Amino acid sequence: MAPGPDKELERLHADWHALHSRLRVHEQLLSDALAIYAKGEGPRPDSIITEVEEMRAECALRFRRMMAAVKD
Repeated sequence: MAPGPDKELERLHADWHALHSRLRVHEQLLSDALAIYAKGEGPRPDSIITEVEEMRAECALRFRRMMAAVKD
């Protein structure tokens, strides 16, 4: 028989998934901004670079928490 629902794991997964989805959108925006910058048609996208780096770090932290909950 399968174990019952794990509400904490469900919450951790929902938190990670929401951030991961936002991160993918921001990575696409960064890619577009870098393409424009590389053509000399726009400024260097410093703010979105920083934002993506911070989101990646937070996403990794949430992923580790989620995996720890799975292993426990």
